[in-house]
This record gives sequence, C-alpha cells and structure tokens, in this order.
Amino acid sequence: MTHIKRGVFGNPWLVFLPFLLLYVVIVFLFHRDSLEGDELRYYIFAGNIIDGSYYKPEGIQRLWNGPGYPLVIVPIVLFKLPFITAGLMNAFFQYASVVFLYKNLRLLTKNKVALGLSVFWGLYFLAYEEIPDMLTEPLTVLLITLFIYGLHKIYLQPRRRDIILTGLLFAFLILTKVIFGYVWLLLLGIFGAIFLLKSKLEPAAKNFSNNIFFLLLVTLIGISPYLIYTYTISRKVFMLADSGGMSLYCMSTPFEKEYGNWFNLPVMRTRDSSLMSEEYRELLRNHKPAMDYVDKFEGLERDEAYKELAFNNIRNHPVKYVRNIISNAGRLLFNFPVSYQVQSDKAMIRIVINSFFLVSILVALLIYIYRFRLYDLFAHFLSMFIVFYFGITLLLSAYPRFFNVMVPVLICWIMLVIGRGIHVTWRKKNGSLVS
Repeated sequence: MTHIKRGVFGNPWLVFLPFLLLYVVIVFLFHRDSLEGDELRYYIFAGNIIDGSYYKPEGIQRLWNGPGYPLVIVPIVLFKLPFITAGLMNAFFQYASVVFLYKNLRLLTKNKVALGLSVFWGLYFLAYEEIPDMLTEPLTVLLITLFIYGLHKIYLQPRRRDIILTGLLFAFLILTKVIFGYVWLLLLGIFGAIFLLKSKLEPAAKNFSNNIFFLLLVTLIGISPYLIYTYTISRKVFMLADSGGMSLYCMSTPFEKEYGNWFNLPVMRTRDSSLMSEEYRELLRNHKPAMDYVDKFEGLERDEAYKELAFNNIRNHPVKYVRNIISNAGRLLFNFPVSYQVQSDKAMIRIVINSFFLVSILVALLIYIYRFRLYDLFAHFLSMFIVFYFGITLLLSAYPRFFNVMVPVLICWIMLVIGRGIHVTWRKKNGSLVS
C-alpha cells in the first residue's frame, strides 16, 4: 500500500476543499427562504425537542422520523438562524463524506484510484439535490462513511475507543434514518448467534466478530433512551417511527396504473379535486375506502391501520406487490416508473450514469459469489450491510435519494471485492512478473 504524500496534496481536507466551495455555491444558488414538505417537519420536531417533548399528537405527522436530524438543527431553531444555515451545514457534511470516502479507499487501494473514485463521488451531481435544503441525506451519507471508516479501523487494529465511537455513530445513523434500525436488528441477530454459538472461526475472524457484536450492543445503548421514550407513548417495543405503515400501504397498491411510489394521500384529500388532473382524481377514488378506514384512528394507531391494509393488499395481490418491488428498484436507480406522471427526458441523465454503476455492482456481485470463500469477515459484514439496507428499502416506497446515500459504501464494496477477488499478473520488459 502506497503511503499518502505529505504536505498539501497529502491532506485530503485540503485536496477536496474545492468540493466544499462547489457545494456552498450550490446552496447559495438554489436555497429557498421558506420550508416545504419534510423540511417543515424537521423544523417543528427540533422545536419540540427544545420544548422538552419530541412527540406531540397535535403536531405534524407525529413520530414520522427519528430525532437525529432535528437534534442537529436545534441551534437553527433555538437561535432563529436563517434557513440557509441548514444548507451550509449540508455542504460541509457532503464535503466531509468525500474526505472520509477517500480515507476508506486508501485502506483498500492505491492513492490514484482512491483519489479518482473520491472525485467521482464529489462530482456525483445526482446527490446534489438535497444539499441546499433542510434535509437529512448529506448528514446520512457522512454518518455512513464515518461508520464504514470506523469498521475499517476496528478490523485493522481494534481499540475499545473505536468500537464505542463507531457503535455510537451507528446509533446516531439509526436516529437519523430509522431504516438502519432494522439493518442493525438483522446484524445483531447474526453476530449475536455467532457469539453465543461459539462458531468455529479463525482467530482474526472470531476477534472481529466479537468486536462487531459488542459494537452493536453499544449501538443498542445509544438508541435505548429514544426506544424507552417511544415505548412510554406507544407501548410498543422497538418503535422507531410511525411512517412505515403509509409507505408500505402505498407500496402494496393493487391498482394497475400505480407502481408503489409514495403519495401523501391525507393531504391530497384536503385539496379541491376539481383542480386535479383526471389521473389524480382516479388515485383518490382508488384509495377512498382505505382512507375512510384510516380516518377512524388517531395518532400512532393510524400506522397500524395502514399496515393492516397493506398486508391485506399483499396477501390478496402478491404478484402485483412483486411487480411493485421491481418498479421500486427502477425508482431507486433511475427514478422510473412513477405513477400517473409523464416521464421527462431528464431521466436519461440518471439512467446513463447509474447504468454504469449497476453494471459495476453486478460484475462485483458475480466475483463475490464466485470467490466467496476468498473474502474475510469484514467484506461479508459490508455485504450484509448493503444487502439488508436495500432489501428492506425495496419493500417500502423508495426514491433515488435512498440509493444516493449508499453510493460511497457501494464504491468501497466494489473496490474491496474486485481488489481481493481478481489477481492480475503481467510481465515487464525484462521478463519479470509483477502482481
């Protein structure tokens, strides 16, 4: 492994500084002085935290998300800072994700390759959309790259401090994007079983497995205060958010012209239908019986009502649900298909870029499967992290931003798989062999 050069060009924070400037320019060009959609909810939840109560039944969408991002923007709400502050914070988060992707890649490949792939991520403009707004994706992608970097350090030279810090990072990632809570649960089941069953692993693999198990326990400690809080208001164990029910219901739609993307049906019902297109009026007609049923419930009980309707749809229309899952994969990568919407030629840009990504993933996957026994437990952990995330994501309504946050991890995984799975040897002019 080549050493990182000293000086300005050896300091990734300086090398990638132009990306910070680029992201700041994007914020100033595209930020709004008002809050819309998810932004308003995060702002209100931050205010709730300041008031001492995260959950307010009369508030917007109750426990729709975890408290991770609202905690980050508490200073903006508390000190009444301009909304652009959130965008500038996001610019830094996105920039830092480039730096830590580079740090990860330097543990896997040569400096030039690591530099080139980090620049690719820095220029991956499909992930720019959320930077100017009060949204979670830039923070999420930073937390993910930090988490993988922490795992790398634990694998190479385990230290108690790194295990604790990485476990707490995972906890904050869960509080920011609750879907990772279910990824954590699956990982805990696997590594807990390995720990309890005293599986016959090589010493290095066994040590790493034990360290991962303890890391996951630290994560549990990190999210426990929130889980205790949600239990007191819901009487449900492992209650992270109440947004999953509506997402699953939209995903389970049995109607032929709908592909499982999310609709804010309660809000749509409040609008004047005469101003809607015929397609959206059809959407409301399709779901009116379900919405009438959900309206019988209040607060967190609505989430259970949506889940009940969703499971009924899945049981009665399993083939359609599978088709919606396939459509979901298309939306993750290409933002296509979307129900009741005419497709734009802008989608071609996303299709071209992510098609190369998809091919790289498939090639790496074939190598990984073919040479499975060649890889160590760190590679397998990274694979499980990716598979569990996308496996869960595909079951619910998904959007391209859900894919974007995993791009740095996918880059690391592809380099890890190809770097260890393909051994290239060539002959120099003097006849000697070089690997």
